Amino acid sequence: MKILLLLIFLFKISNFAYSEVKIGNLLALTGPIPTISELMGEAVDLAVEHINDQGALFKENQKLVVIRKDSKCDPLEVITSAKQLVEIERVSGIIGPACSIPTISQAEEVSIPAGVVTISMSATSKKISSFELNSDLVFRTVSSYSHQGAVLAKVAMMKKIDNVVIFYESEKSNENLVNSFVKRYENLGGEIAHILPFYKGKDSYLNDILKLQQKSENLILVSNDLESTITVLNGLQKDNMFDIILGSEGLLSQKLINEVDSELVKKLSVISPAYDFDSLAFKEWQKYANTAGIDATTPFLPNAYDATFLLGLAIEMAGSEDLEKIATSIRDIANSPGEKILPGEWEKAKLLISSGESIDYIGASGKIQFDDNGDVIGNYSINIIADTYWKSVIIDQ
Repeated sequence: MKILLLLIFLFKISNFAYSEVKIGNLLALTGPIPTISELMGEAVDLAVEHINDQGALFKENQKLVVIRKDSKCDPLEVITSAKQLVEIERVSGIIGPACSIPTISQAEEVSIPAGVVTISMSATSKKISSFELNSDLVFRTVSSYSHQGAVLAKVAMMKKIDNVVIFYESEKSNENLVNSFVKRYENLGGEIAHILPFYKGKDSYLNDILKLQQKSENLILVSNDLESTITVLNGLQKDNMFDIILGSEGLLSQKLINEVDSELVKKLSVISPAYDFDSLAFKEWQKYANTAGIDATTPFLPNAYDATFLLGLAIEMAGSEDLEKIATSIRDIANSPGEKILPGEWEKAKLLISSGESIDYIGASGKIQFDDNGDVIGNYSINIIADTYWKSVIIDQ
């Protein structure tokens, strides 16, 4: 009998020592963005590899395991996938989804009611900042698209532009960006002379452009449709319209340089989210990514790595798979103050956590400081034409 009890005890110890901690990863492996989703998956896996190769989780060195499901970038399909992760796999947190609307739908229907943390690496919708009312479970390592409007306003004032007209592609996300720009710009003392939406796909926008030119010499151009943007800019060649043109990230394309008059594009400055290639954190990420055969500069890949590493750190700080403790640990390991932790520094972080020290994860994607809504500001750059290419300069925020 004593031998049997001893065997049972040893089995339990052995089973615990080799047990796993599961996290979910919702990616649009089919649907509109399968290619970038697969690449984000590689970044997630790299972060997990770093965690497991440097002591894994807790004193028992429990392996972190990713359970990946297809969200299809669909608000209904994602609910089914999220339920599999939460109700069947019993994950300790979710990385993703990749798309904004599915992020909201799965959070409202599945992860929030279950008390499971979600960290998206690429959901940029403004609504994500405000839909969560009575919980603190949804975070993202990418900034809201609408925040770009506030940065655009700051750049306009830096350039001493005190009045503008706005021409924007009629789309909800662009409308949110424009609203964000107007609020910040007017608070800074700027004047909005006129706002005019346009619809993509027209052969000419000249009449609209002439109307805007009568109001101001400075144009804010917001568009995600490259062909329409090129049509707009080519229309500006008449009478050398506008002195300064500021644009949103949808204008950042080599094709635009190739197809728009060179003198005109010299007036253009484009504001876009950016990675600080000169930062120590990015260089560490780049070193690991290059070794793994991953293009470190691909959009959202640094954010995916950061989201995964952050979730691993939160689980380690929680000391268990207790969902409530994991949720409250997210801000503890991301926000200042604390000993700086760079990408790949799992062993260092684990030692500090076990010693009761505070840590502050500095992400590959930039400084991660979650606000009350679980948002980050992120890095932005001013992009201008230098010779025949875009040249980027990080904006000091």
